[in-house]
Amino acid sequence: MPDPFLLAHHASERTFSFAGGLSPISIRDQIVRSQLFIRRAIEKDFISPKKPLVVAGGGFAGVAAVLSALNADIPTTLIEKNARILSVQRCCNSRWLDPAEYDWPASHWDCSVLPCRPELAGPPVPWSGGKWASVLVTEWDSAYSNMKLLKGALLTEMLEYELVVARPSTTNPHHAVTVEVKKNGSGEQLDAAACLVCIGFVGEKCQIGKDHLTRGPGFWKPDDICDPHFGIGNSQPEIVISGGGDGALQDYLRITINPSVYGIKDIFTALSLPPLMQAKCRDAFIKANRMCLWGIEKSHDHEPLSWLQEQYQKVVDDLLELQTTKETLEKLIRRPLPRVRLVHSCSHFSSSYPANRFLVQLVATYLLRHHPDRLETLYSHKKLCKLEGIGHQCDGKEKTCGNQRHRYSTCEVEKCGGPDGPHKDVDKEADLVIIRHGLHDIDRLPQPLQELVIAKCRQILPYALFPP
Repeated sequence: MPDPFLLAHHASERTFSFAGGLSPISIRDQIVRSQLFIRRAIEKDFISPKKPLVVAGGGFAGVAAVLSALNADIPTTLIEKNARILSVQRCCNSRWLDPAEYDWPASHWDCSVLPCRPELAGPPVPWSGGKWASVLVTEWDSAYSNMKLLKGALLTEMLEYELVVARPSTTNPHHAVTVEVKKNGSGEQLDAAACLVCIGFVGEKCQIGKDHLTRGPGFWKPDDICDPHFGIGNSQPEIVISGGGDGALQDYLRITINPSVYGIKDIFTALSLPPLMQAKCRDAFIKANRMCLWGIEKSHDHEPLSWLQEQYQKVVDDLLELQTTKETLEKLIRRPLPRVRLVHSCSHFSSSYPANRFLVQLVATYLLRHHPDRLETLYSHKKLCKLEGIGHQCDGKEKTCGNQRHRYSTCEVEKCGGPDGPHKDVDKEADLVIIRHGLHDIDRLPQPLQELVIAKCRQILPYALFPP
């Protein structure tokens, strides 16, 4: 009987893919997905000490797969286009990572450990406690180096190589896959029993459109949001965030919450939600997530996400009836508070982790109803339709637009995922512009790699793997 997990990620003969817009995609989810692949591939005898594996991509998914494979004595080749592994998060000292906090409202959300039950055997790289992304990379560097010392004879590193294509082998009867790679224009071929493609995302959409040259900061790029003056000498800047997914919601919270509060866990711990309210959030998320699981278009998500937003708002309204909640939020809110606008194109946020969704609704409602200035920070059914530099010429490069003032205007979006409406607002100015429009489509990949993107991108994953 075919293995359902391997079948879901099957791209071609003995080639499996985590490429494209897989969801969920947190670093913890990437680790679990890779561990599960190695375990199932061994069970099906696709890989073994006599059947080598090729892993394309040196991010957290790829490195987790390599470490798991080496731990099982599988000869493994790692292909990575950069000079070092984990290059995306390596210099990011402004994103706080916790292995479990985004599992809220599941009961283990505050355990801060992978796996989520201490009696379970850990992964090749234990991850305990929240930490900055760059610190987590350092820990993984150490674990990777230790594994190389122990089982370096089984590992072949091909750094600064790019994957060209993986296809069924026609020349080597002992191996199922031929992998073509290139470096500096020169090509090579590798034969293996199986290939796992973990090339990640093509890139972020940090511009509001092809015709607009203003480019916001990348999600994993270091930023100055935690700085009291945001790196621009202004403690109360005008900030506009465009987007309704996890990246936009995370940045909204980082801007509105005191920088001394590092992660989601600290916020929920301070709020101390009554168990019944947390149970209502958990129930609503499970129902909405089931409805969204097979969707691919915004129209498929609109009804369940609208309903989820409404259910969370009911809990928010009840929570803000409690004086303790208002007192806690008063302490959590950043002072002085920047003038922030989160612009998103529908009445609901995009598909996102429930922790981000709930906390943004809670903070925004508090600021609107209970903050002394009655601040409106959420601008729904709108999108940025104009964005241009003030005192500088935008050229599509982040370093040109970073920490610079911009002029922008918004237009109405009448229907979720629909075209711009006729009404446009007057121009406004912003000291900081953050654009979080998700990931680029797979059509930016070379054609052979587009064929490796799997059709079923939305998944439900285990929180952690039990010992085999």
